[in-house]
Amino acid sequence: MKTTPHFIAQLSYLPTGDGGRQTPARSGYRPHIEFDHIPGKRTTGMQRFIGQEWVEPGQTVEAEITVVSPKFFSGKIQVGDTFTFDEGPRVVGTGVVKEVVDERLMKKN
Repeated sequence: MKTTPHFIAQLSYLPTGDGGRQTPARSGYRPHIEFDHIPGKRTTGMQRFIGQEWVEPGQTVEAEITVVSPKFFSGKIQVGDTFTFDEGPRVVGTGVVKEVVDERLMKKN
């Protein structure tokens, strides 16, 4: 069953030598995400890559993101917001919001 994404982002995976993953990530990967402007609020965010099935360490890709706890981000997300994604204590990449799909998350000006 496919769910509607909460937002679309450009994801930049760190190269392995800079602390990134050792192996490629497959579409559907679920790392933790934390927005830079909302510190301390982490959730799992499923990444569905657009136009490809795998991403190698060091690559950049666009993805649909579906978060497990959208209520944490209600009214707080806008285009251009940045975030990190990690595996436990290790940051493996960064992201930038390109489009907010779920209007409940959209920051009100």
